[in-house]
Amino acid sequence: PGECMVRPPQPPVFMFVIDVSYTAVVTGMLHTVVTSIKEAIQSGQIPGGSRAQVGIITFDTSLHFYNLNSSLSQPQMLVVSDLEDLFLPLPDDILVPISESEGPIMSLLDSLPEIFKDTRINESCMGSAVKGAFMAMKHVGGKLLVFGACIPSVGELSLKTTRDNPRLLGTEREIELLRPVSDGYKDLAAELTRAQISVEMFLAPQQYID
Repeated sequence: PGECMVRPPQPPVFMFVIDVSYTAVVTGMLHTVVTSIKEAIQSGQIPGGSRAQVGIITFDTSLHFYNLNSSLSQPQMLVVSDLEDLFLPLPDDILVPISESEGPIMSLLDSLPEIFKDTRINESCMGSAVKGAFMAMKHVGGKLLVFGACIPSVGELSLKTTRDNPRLLGTEREIELLRPVSDGYKDLAAELTRAQISVEMFLAPQQYID
């Protein structure tokens, strides 16, 4: 019954938020992620059938949104570099039905390793990327899949490597390493939950990421 629903049933939504920093590229994480997403789409493993929608955001020290409208000859990248005042560069076409835009989605996934192969940017604005994905998804909810390779060092909810203090391990002060720097991520999780957005994080760090 309607009184038991926050909103009417929505199409299944999958937003892929992918780290394209230097570490993500040279370790092969980016290649593995795009290959896995392509296989999931081509094999029909993404649930929802013709109703399923997909969006892709990439990030390093900026956010890269993509227009995946099926009428375009190739996907269009829109870069948001102002991490202090995030906005959606597109009102529509960030989330698109797989059934209508499989061609542009596959074209983008094929091109991402090539686009970022020569990057030297080795910082991450993962917190801002999650916020950007939230802005694009909050009207429908869905599943947010985040792939990261290094500590979020710039933008919203950035963290510092200086918290890494192995000398505290095995001592009474070890608990200090387990406490969050702030309640920022907890508050963001609550905000995502209110919009019926679930989050899965896949992290492949080469060093400390808190």
